[in-house]
Amino acid sequence: MIYHYFIIFWFKLALAQGQQKPMNTETVQSYLSNLPQMSTLVSLLNRNTWIQSDLEGLKNITFFAPNNDALAASQLDMDLLKYHILNKPCFDWKECQPIEETIRNGSFIKLSYNNNNNKMVESGMLHSATVIESHQLGHSNIASDITLLLSSIPYYHTVLTRPVDLVQTLTQCGWTSARDMFEEAGISTIQNNALNSQITLFVPTNQAFGTVDPKTLGKDVNQLLANLLVLKGIKTSDQWQNQSTIETLNHSNNLTLIKNGSDWEVTKLPSMARIVNTDVLFENGVMHIIDQ
Repeated sequence: MIYHYFIIFWFKLALAQGQQKPMNTETVQSYLSNLPQMSTLVSLLNRNTWIQSDLEGLKNITFFAPNNDALAASQLDMDLLKYHILNKPCFDWKECQPIEETIRNGSFIKLSYNNNNNKMVESGMLHSATVIESHQLGHSNIASDITLLLSSIPYYHTVLTRPVDLVQTLTQCGWTSARDMFEEAGISTIQNNALNSQITLFVPTNQAFGTVDPKTLGKDVNQLLANLLVLKGIKTSDQWQNQSTIETLNHSNNLTLIKNGSDWEVTKLPSMARIVNTDVLFENGVMHIIDQ
C-alpha cells in the first residue's frame, strides 16, 4: 500500500493551518501560476491549450493537481488528468459520497478519514493519500499532490493511480486465486450477465480458497462461484444496512449483510464470511474482500 500526501487548494477561502484568508477570484491556471511548486503543471497546461480550455470550461469541480515533484516522477496525459478531477466541489468529505466518480468515465476515487480525522483519498491499486491543505477559487477546488512515502524509503512524489481492470487489480493486490476463478469463469461472460454495467464483487482471499485451485474446477463451476459473488451496479459499504439482502447474478442465491460489532459479515456464499476490506477500486467497479 502506497501513501501520498496532498494539499487541496480551495480558491475563495484559504484554509491552511486553521487560518482563514480571503482570496481574489481567479482562474485555476492563474492561481496555480502563483505557486512555484506547481510550475510544471502550469507549463503543461500552457503547452496543451486543449487541456487548458477543457479545465477552465469545467464548473464546480475538485481538482487534485500534482506538483513539480509528482510530475517529475510520472507522466500526466489528458486521460490521467481527468482522473484527478471530480465534477463537484468536495471540501468536506461528509458532504460527498465515500466513492465519487471522476470525470474519467467509469473511474472512481475513494474519500475517507483516518484515525486522526485527516482527509484521505484512495485511488487505484490501494494507493492512498492524505489531504493536508485546502484553498478555494470561486466554485472550484484544487488538491495538490506534494509527497509520497513508503515505509522507510526516502520521500518521493507521484500522481494518482487510475484504477485498472479487474484482472490487473487482483494480480497487483495479490488475490490471485480469485483472479483465476474470474478468468476461468470468463470476464466477458460476467460483464455480459451484468449488462456491461458497473459491477460490485465480493472477492475471497487466497486463504479462503485453501488448497482448491480454480484452474482445476472447469468453466461451469467457476461461473457458478463467480455469479454468487457479483452484483450489478456499485454497492459501496456506506449503502449497507444490517440484515439487508443484495441480489447477485445468481438470482436464487442472494446475499445477506450482517453487522457484527464493528465488523460486517455476508452470508449465503453458501457459508458466512467476514468482510476484511471494503471498497477496493477497479475500473468500472468496486470490490469487497472476504475471508471465506
